[in-house]
Amino acid sequence: MSEQPIPDTTGALADTEWRIEDIVGRAVIEEAPATLRIEADGRVSGRTGCNLFTGSVQVRADAIQFGPLATTRSICPPALMDQEQRLLNAFEAARAFSIDESGLLHLKGEYEPFLLRASPVRRRE
Repeated sequence: MSEQPIPDTTGALADTEWRIEDIVGRAVIEEAPATLRIEADGRVSGRTGCNLFTGSVQVRADAIQFGPLATTRSICPPALMDQEQRLLNAFEAARAFSIDESGLLHLKGEYEPFLLRASPVRRRE
């Protein structure tokens, strides 16, 4: 993956904040929401439920690949640290995405049919 972000050529994910609901079959801790925002210029940011993250992403057709992500370094309770690690692992493994008829975002890996499910919170106009 190149150092420069690559824009979302589809526009399907850009400028929307997504609330992550499920990571690899486990619900996100309600009191510690996790979010994802993909900008049209290929930048990505959000919350893991414990820390903030930022980085880059490539989106083309239904393919997605996250670049290295930087996170803040807060120490949280073990359940939140586990949630954070599962989320970062899901981003690293993601290779494809789809948006279903309900508007939910699904990330899929090369070998994992389900990594993450998220719902749109708001779209920036």
